[in-house]
Amino acid sequence: NRISTSDRFLTGQAIADSLYGLRGMKDDCKELRSLLSALGDRIDASTGKLDSQEIGNSLYGLQALSSEMEEVRIIISKLAAKVKRSRAYLRPQQIGRALLGFQRLSSSSVEVRNLITQLTKRIIESDRTPLTSAAIADSLYGLQGMTSDVSEVQELIAALAIKISSTAAVLTSDQIGRALFSLQGLSRSKRIYEESA
Repeated sequence: NRISTSDRFLTGQAIADSLYGLRGMKDDCKELRSLLSALGDRIDASTGKLDSQEIGNSLYGLQALSSEMEEVRIIISKLAAKVKRSRAYLRPQQIGRALLGFQRLSSSSVEVRNLITQLTKRIIESDRTPLTSAAIADSLYGLQGMTSDVSEVQELIAALAIKISSTAAVLTSDQIGRALFSLQGLSRSKRIYEESA
């Protein structure tokens, strides 16, 4: 296909647009793996970075994809490298979108844990605007595939807890249900609550 035969790396905007377009694809088939492999080859992990909207849209597009697929883990690894170089300020909607993309990603993956680390740094440094109710619900809902027995997830939850504790946003009953549904795999870590106090 044209992607695999191209000798050009994708720009940040092109990465975001391409991955955003995959947001509904979840069937593990040869055609999808071929597309993911071609996209991964066109992402240059050694240079460039993503702005705030590109981070949100890129990760949002991963929401139906499983980290059990090698092609997905390669893309995640390359995205983590670009997020690491970014100094973008993430707005509430972008934090929510980014974390929604983690729904089928497992914290048992080294690549996923590295991405969590880089995104957590962006969230911590994006401290000027409190989270909205929608962003809180979306952020927590995206963590449904995570377990809190790894330090990277603990750091992310602690960062979110601090932001949630400082907002005056009022969640609807639907948003509360959405947020709490995702927490079933997470333990009640004393450290998390201490850091948010």
